[in-house]
Amino acid sequence: MGNRMLTRVIAAGLMLAGWCNAQVPDEPLAPVGPLPLADPAPGRPQRYELGDTFTSEAAGISFRGPGNCIELKRSNSEQLVQFVNEEMKWSMSVGRVLLSKPMRLIASDGPQGRRIPGLLESTIEQIKVDAPGAEILREDFVNIGDAEVGMIVVRSTVGMDTRLTQRALVRGSDLVYYNFTFISPAPRQGPLENDLETQKVVDLFGRVIDTVRVMDQSRLKEEQNERLYRTRAVLLNFSEARLRDALAPEQWWRLIRDGKDIGYSYVVEEVANDLPRRGVPLDAVRGTEGVRIGVRSRTYPESGAQVDSESWLYASFDRRNEVWSSTGLIEQKDGTRESFGEFGTADREVRRVIDPRLAPGELLPDGTADANQPPVRPTEVYMLTVTRNSKTMRGQTLERQLPPFYLPQALNHLLPRILPYHEPKTYLFATWIGDQGEVVKRYIDVGAEQYFTLDGRRQRAIPIADRIGVEGAVTTHYVSPEGRYLGSQNEASKILILTTDKPTLEKIWKDANLTRPAEIEGK
Repeated sequence: MGNRMLTRVIAAGLMLAGWCNAQVPDEPLAPVGPLPLADPAPGRPQRYELGDTFTSEAAGISFRGPGNCIELKRSNSEQLVQFVNEEMKWSMSVGRVLLSKPMRLIASDGPQGRRIPGLLESTIEQIKVDAPGAEILREDFVNIGDAEVGMIVVRSTVGMDTRLTQRALVRGSDLVYYNFTFISPAPRQGPLENDLETQKVVDLFGRVIDTVRVMDQSRLKEEQNERLYRTRAVLLNFSEARLRDALAPEQWWRLIRDGKDIGYSYVVEEVANDLPRRGVPLDAVRGTEGVRIGVRSRTYPESGAQVDSESWLYASFDRRNEVWSSTGLIEQKDGTRESFGEFGTADREVRRVIDPRLAPGELLPDGTADANQPPVRPTEVYMLTVTRNSKTMRGQTLERQLPPFYLPQALNHLLPRILPYHEPKTYLFATWIGDQGEVVKRYIDVGAEQYFTLDGRRQRAIPIADRIGVEGAVTTHYVSPEGRYLGSQNEASKILILTTDKPTLEKIWKDANLTRPAEIEGK
């Protein structure tokens, strides 16, 4: 809830290789076995050490990474983690690939003797297309425990550098694979077994892959289903009356990190038909009535940097339509400026789609039939469209089909106040996260009422744990026994949001801008 109002953090890293269904090479290369280790130079280690165990229950995998590396966790389901050693020029990235159609790891025989390519062969073909001069040193299939693994080793030249790319494709199922990619320097010419440093890196990657374990996710899936049952029931309780009662006309928030004020927010909540649009009279708006949230924020995330943002969030009471707009400006102490923005809409509507299971003229669920029309049936489609603008992208438009448990942005803002909070329960929602550019799962755990110390005062409150993804950092929202929002805290980022009043903010921030966010461009 509070993290969206802080400056965006852009983490650089290597992107995982793409996947395609290319044809199988006519004559697969013979596998190259592991390289033997030679005696090291005096004072140099015989082997590089493995690091700590990395486990992702959400992704269903566990392994030990390379030692002596910085671990960079990723926040989306495709890129899980990256290990970097800048001094050694190492980078190992690990990602999960979800295929739309089942695919075996190695080629298999299909109907009528037709050979069906596997992911290992297809990846080799793609490497040949992407890097025609690359030298493929290994293409191998092995078993690690119960998992099937395809091993690929490639030497290639990029500019003045020669690098060795070791890749392991670990099969979770025919729809789920894990991609381990280790990039390191390599000698430009000559056999790799003559280079001790390369031998040690190959040995290290091999030992990393030996530790890979694909995890059983049945417990996690069962828990998710239980959460979704409760979510389905609670969504029915998000009635117009409940939403109206939760609205607070004005709120003022303090943003604190490590005990120091770093910013503030002014929030307005009201009933409306749309976003406030510049140049559009109120009587010209014909939208469905719903809730509208406006947030103006100013933060100082680091010395000399200032971030100003304005957001408007609208959702109809029946949750069939939503619109939101978010704009901001990051100003650095050297005077450089970077603007960013996002505009999103989501609509739930009934469309007629072709259903091959129906015969032309067959009676449809609405009781109509027309022999001259193709076989169609009405179905509800829930679609999200988001346009994003930043320094690196202009006008990028993304579309996503939404699940029934998707929660509009305006209701995300209100969620701690509209949940049933007198009984500990857990829920699972879907929400749009702009930094990830994706619709992701949001886990909510309502706790038991107890005493907490907030803003130096001991008071009773209901804690509501909120995290993005199974392993996301937890933000705890605090709600009074009467349902009033008190604040939020994220231990990982050390960010604390506290409700306050206008005089307090004006005392802390002499130039505080506590006015309504500006209207957006009318349409």
